Amino acid sequence: MKKLRRALILFFTLCILTPNASANAANLPIKDSWILKEDLIAVLRENGSLIFSNSIDSENIILSVDNVAEFYPSGVILYQNGDIATLEIKEKSYFNKHTTCKIENIATEKNVKKFFPISKFDYIYIDNNNVLKGKNSYSGEINSEIMKDVRDCYYCNNLLYAITTNDVLYSTDFSGNTKNEILSNVRDIKIANGDLLILRNNGDLYFCKKNEVPNRIGTNIENMNKVVFESTHTSGYGIEFVNKNGEYYVGTSISEFKKSADNIKDVYRFGKNIYALTNDNILYHSEHYAIDFTSNQSYKTENVEKIIGKNDYFVLKTDNKVYVNKNAWKKGNYVTENVKDIIVYDSGPGTDDDRYLFLKNDGTLYAAYGEDSYVPTKPFITSFCQKPTNVMINNTKLELTAKIQIVNNRSMYPFRECLESMGATVLWDSTNKTAIGEYNGITIEFPIGKSEYFINGVKYQMDVPSFIDDSIGRTYIPIRYAAEGLGFTVDWKENISENIISIYH
Repeated sequence: MKKLRRALILFFTLCILTPNASANAANLPIKDSWILKEDLIAVLRENGSLIFSNSIDSENIILSVDNVAEFYPSGVILYQNGDIATLEIKEKSYFNKHTTCKIENIATEKNVKKFFPISKFDYIYIDNNNVLKGKNSYSGEINSEIMKDVRDCYYCNNLLYAITTNDVLYSTDFSGNTKNEILSNVRDIKIANGDLLILRNNGDLYFCKKNEVPNRIGTNIENMNKVVFESTHTSGYGIEFVNKNGEYYVGTSISEFKKSADNIKDVYRFGKNIYALTNDNILYHSEHYAIDFTSNQSYKTENVEKIIGKNDYFVLKTDNKVYVNKNAWKKGNYVTENVKDIIVYDSGPGTDDDRYLFLKNDGTLYAAYGEDSYVPTKPFITSFCQKPTNVMINNTKLELTAKIQIVNNRSMYPFRECLESMGATVLWDSTNKTAIGEYNGITIEFPIGKSEYFINGVKYQMDVPSFIDDSIGRTYIPIRYAAEGLGFTVDWKENISENIISIYH
């Protein structure tokens, strides 16, 4: 149970009714997801619905919010209309078995374009007029009069860094009373302890120590994803980058940069270990700040698609098999196969208990936990992010007390509730274990556990058997067979945020 609470499960299904079957399953697009607490899960769909749950069970949804543009784990919701809301999270206790949450209030901020949380109470944001605003518990509010035409912003050590819409990088204290121009023609930046790496639109890379003149350290770079920027404690910052030609350069913020390799696709650093992935899918790793492919201290792994991790790292091979390395100098241990991608949920600085998700080629998702063996044994299938299906009977919405269930990619509906809502009389044959419905002289029978049903004694076939959920004592059937068998018309409509099955006579 401990593993179940910790693992975030993201295999999503939605129900699509077909003319001769109950429903088919398809992936529901998910924008992002988070583990907020040990038993508090948040999932944001592409359609803007944000769902919070305590577990993998749909019955444990504790909050659902619509029209969400972004969610921030600090507890802030940015709505699609630019409004901001905050989230109140109540920790589980002896009396409360689960963590709970609710919308605490709609903040006074409106017309928000981008939001950047600093802490639970401090934040900065850019409004739809490209004005940088925000507040800090110690410094008060930003003087937005001098921070206009901003397209991106960053915060570090009580300093703000803003890139304007015409690509000029400025720094300011939180009050915004002073504004210092750092560099023009800026595409993107990285920050470490208040020092900057700056990438210009022409591909030049600059290092800038706080309040000093920027110094160019590299050229011909495509994006900041190809740059590694880490403190070495002894020689300033260790910096590696790959340029457009695949040339890999290594150096520090206080030393000369030297080319270490050619034909490089990507570089990584985990602790003191450096990794370089070539365009022909060979992964080299070394414990030094420069990788020498001819050195005995450099090791290589062939047929590598990507690597990912933090404390330990996973190797995704080109054959879709995954290996985990807990020691850079040992051969990785086999984990699983048929993997399309790997997702890491970081538990935060100084912790080793990261969550790992393996997205399989068939769309299923497996989960592993950092302190365990990493080997996923089975997929955890959840329905708490399933697109809801509403049942309309003669234009009246049916409020089901028993949830719709997915069995073998088919939607199954509670027999008694649905048929009685159609006006049918429902009977139970305990001897033959058969659910019976009668309406307007028509008798329809569903033998439990069989893929067949009878209309006035004539047998018909289904592609899924009816069943009884013993945990709640309810009989389930594919509803189309029952409704059409009793003379009703069944229509199916798929909307962005919900599906509707309409049954009418």
